[in-house]
Amino acid sequence: LSQSRSGSVREVEIDIDDNDMVKCLKTLLRRSQEELANVTGRLNETESQLSETEVKLETVTRIQNTTREELEAVRGELNSTEEKLDVVSSDLNKTEAAMESVIGQLNSTQEELNTTREELGTLKGVLNVTQEEVNTTREELGTVKGVLNVTQEELNSTQEELGTVKGVLNVTQEELNSTQEELGIVKGELERTESELQTESAQHNKTGEKLDTCSTSLTSTLTQLETARTFHNITRWDVLYTTPYFNKVLTEELFQQLSSSWGMLGKFVGVNITEGVVNHFSQYHKEPVCDVFEQMSIPMLRNFEGVQWTKGINDHLRDSHVVSSEDSPCESDTEN
Repeated sequence: LSQSRSGSVREVEIDIDDNDMVKCLKTLLRRSQEELANVTGRLNETESQLSETEVKLETVTRIQNTTREELEAVRGELNSTEEKLDVVSSDLNKTEAAMESVIGQLNSTQEELNTTREELGTLKGVLNVTQEEVNTTREELGTVKGVLNVTQEELNSTQEELGTVKGVLNVTQEELNSTQEELGIVKGELERTESELQTESAQHNKTGEKLDTCSTSLTSTLTQLETARTFHNITRWDVLYTTPYFNKVLTEELFQQLSSSWGMLGKFVGVNITEGVVNHFSQYHKEPVCDVFEQMSIPMLRNFEGVQWTKGINDHLRDSHVVSSEDSPCESDTEN
């Protein structure tokens, strides 16, 4: 067969003997085998590449499956976290409701204490009126004064404890978003506080009974002690009867302490001197140095109810009652 210039195939007669034909066929067969081997090699390479591709596809498939599983796990964790957040939010709402109830109870207790304080003030007024008529002996008068001093100290202690409780409640309210364990601790503190308030209320009742007994005893007295001192004959020199000065040598140091005490009063120029102001000095400034460093509190500020607020009062509270324990010269404050 051969191809003409026109591209058509035509038959051509060729005179070939058998040997030449065999040789030609062998040559063709050998070439065919070579081409077949070459094609087979390529097929093997292709199969190898396909195998590698399949392995890679399997690896990618496994990675995709693993990624899907991890995504499902993450979704599950997110759903679980949302549920936990809902539970925590519900607990916090319940906690806020409980705290509001406790604050309401404390406000009610404060009102009862204020009523008790007013009743005690009334009783003090009755005692002051009858004191001019009834002082019989020095011993009875000393006993009554001792009882009244104890009562005043108990009232002051109650006010300080209430201020401490309010401070604890304020701090607790700011930390409500922490944990349920801290909430349990706060509830325990509130229960102890309620117990202390009940105890203090019982003590007030006992104090009222004592005052009634003292009043009965005083009204039954008809004479006064010749040497008894009343409010009307108190002089500015009576401070010398106090422990730091009476029967002691007046040193330069004692003189400076006395001068500094009266110097403190200079900041109250223009202030109406009420019983609360006097109570402030007698309660927080009994000593010349260390008592100045007691921290300002709500009970302390109540002493200034009904008093016109001045810059001097503000300076006094800032200079004498707004300090840290590190600035205090008292050993007890420094150790704390």
